[in-house]
Amino acid sequence: MILVLIGKSSSGKDTLMKELVKQNLFKECISTTSRHVREKELNNIDYIFITKDEFLEKIKNNEFIEYRNYETELNSKKEIWYYGTEKKAIDISVDSVLVLDLQGLKDLRDYFSSEYIIGVYLHCPLKLRTERAKSRGSFCEIEWDRRLIADKKDFEDVYSEVQYVLNGAKSTLELAQEIKQILESL
Repeated sequence: MILVLIGKSSSGKDTLMKELVKQNLFKECISTTSRHVREKELNNIDYIFITKDEFLEKIKNNEFIEYRNYETELNSKKEIWYYGTEKKAIDISVDSVLVLDLQGLKDLRDYFSSEYIIGVYLHCPLKLRTERAKSRGSFCEIEWDRRLIADKKDFEDVYSEVQYVLNGAKSTLELAQEIKQILESL
């Protein structure tokens, strides 16, 4: 089974994923990205960080199940950041968890049989999401505004695409407990 955590920016997806892995409920699928490393992030732990050219080469070689790019502006510099899930990152025989956007969930379902995929949306209030984003370090108001606009569009149909909706304002431990209950009910 593949558990896909979906949520708007700073809704707690990565924190919940790390807790589920820590509790040995799932193996983490690490996404690949071309964006810069943030404070406290580590390569091959938080993401697989590669250059934009390396990412484009992997696209050319059909190495991704799904990928997206985002036009961004950070410190007055425009960039395109790529994010994706490499085919080699997922072993369908192992219960795995990953963080995707809504289109990524759809692409994953197209690649694997839908019966293996469980989509969980973390709904979280904007005020809390903004506080979380600012606490990460490297906060950029222009980038945050871009994310909010993209989130509004990207999550229009989220409720019709996921099986579960959880309150992302709850503690990570509470959310992990809710995931355990979901697993027990399957």
